[in-house]
Amino acid sequence: MKSFILKAWFFIVFSLWIINAVMFTVAQEYALLNRALLGSAIGLSALMIAVFYKKILQFLKRKKVRMSLVTGVRIFLVICILSIVNYIGVKSSFKFDLTSSKLHTLSEQSKEVASQVDEELEMVLFAKRSEWDRFLPLLGQYRNLNKKIKVNAVDIESNPSLTKLNNIEKSGTVVLKKQGKSFKSSAESELSVTNLLIKSLRSKSLNIYYTTGHGELEPFNEKPEGGSYLFKILNNGSYNLKPLDTLKVDRIPADADAVLSLGPVKGFMDLEVELFEKYLNRGGNVFLLLGPNFQTTDLSNLRAVLEKRGIKHHNALVLDRLSAVQGANATIPIVNRYNHEHSVTNKFTGRTLFPLSAALESVKVKNTSYHALAMSSPFPASWAESQLKDINSGKVYYTKGLDLKGPVGLLAVTENSKDFGKLAVSASVEFVNNSYQNQSSNFNLFMNTLSWLVDDEGLISLNRPALSDNMIVLSAPQISLIFYFSILFSPFCLFAIGIWVYRKRVNK
Repeated sequence: MKSFILKAWFFIVFSLWIINAVMFTVAQEYALLNRALLGSAIGLSALMIAVFYKKILQFLKRKKVRMSLVTGVRIFLVICILSIVNYIGVKSSFKFDLTSSKLHTLSEQSKEVASQVDEELEMVLFAKRSEWDRFLPLLGQYRNLNKKIKVNAVDIESNPSLTKLNNIEKSGTVVLKKQGKSFKSSAESELSVTNLLIKSLRSKSLNIYYTTGHGELEPFNEKPEGGSYLFKILNNGSYNLKPLDTLKVDRIPADADAVLSLGPVKGFMDLEVELFEKYLNRGGNVFLLLGPNFQTTDLSNLRAVLEKRGIKHHNALVLDRLSAVQGANATIPIVNRYNHEHSVTNKFTGRTLFPLSAALESVKVKNTSYHALAMSSPFPASWAESQLKDINSGKVYYTKGLDLKGPVGLLAVTENSKDFGKLAVSASVEFVNNSYQNQSSNFNLFMNTLSWLVDDEGLISLNRPALSDNMIVLSAPQISLIFYFSILFSPFCLFAIGIWVYRKRVNK
């Protein structure tokens, strides 16, 4: 009976110690419960030794037991060493990025922004405990770059009061605290976190006005043709977004750092166009997204203002045969090469798509410099088809004298050296609508251009590397070989070697 009680007691004590080890490793936030379990394990262990002292001592004198204890101590020491190494690794969050494109490393621009933090700054992640491993590695990279950046995490399920106090609505939100001020954003991507850092470093907020009432991209439209994703990025970019109805004002507000007109499909009245012209003449910044006009809307007055600023907008559709070779439609030009002489695209290397794009061309204007940032492929691979009515027939070809030979401009900017007004024009509207939200390079290029417009170039060319298309194809026999070798053969060999070593030591 005593032997059975000792075995049961030992099993309970052993289980308690295992549970303690697990709880202290993965659930440190339950401090009271962990201390109670640890106290129970220590108390029951001491009581067991006191009650069964003689039996335990007699058991330990056996040769096999002594050898097992020695082996156990060795294993324990190895585990301790590994635990210390693991603890140091977790605390330092230092990792080796062995990918050829440095996929898991912060971009050079993010590193530059992080290095500019010269005062104590705290990043607090508000997320479910199960999601910490999803967000903390990214935040840890910023901490490793600058020791003034501190990173903490709050479990929104076990700390509802703190979560409510910080107005947290979604798991995965990071709150940046600096000098009594707090800034909030999503921790989903490097772009959003770096934008948050830039916002904390800015001395003032930037006001961005966007036109309404002409069929532009709608900020709350979550359909594929909507602009909710773009406006989400703009909000995360720490800009103050304000709607602008050009029919209700006599001039563009003086506090406007830039004005966006995202794909107007309805015509502007001459009075509205004059607002843009006067705003540019007094050093304003305008970003216009204007694709080909398949309707009968007259946008000639808007195009005339663009020409006065050095950009000719052709109402044509750019067709690129190389896009079809890469698996896309010919009406979706794929751009891999950029103007690396301009600061917007100086270090930009991502692949961008410009679906349903019109054509841009330079116009010589005094005191105005023109730069095409993204262009289609050279002719005969691409051209701008001016006969829009012929496109539906599916029979389109280059017509000399009517169509423009590639390469043609898809995104262009101009700057006037006299009044310092800046103009950016994208010949595609769809390249930043919701249907292309997985094309991060499109939105990075848009944000880079906007940053240049408002002289906020801290985030220009924040490129995220992409995996190269090196597909590995395995045959069925190769897959079977990998399965049997890794799942069956290797574990069996290790198990057999372990038994052989154990028997050899026992028989000594």
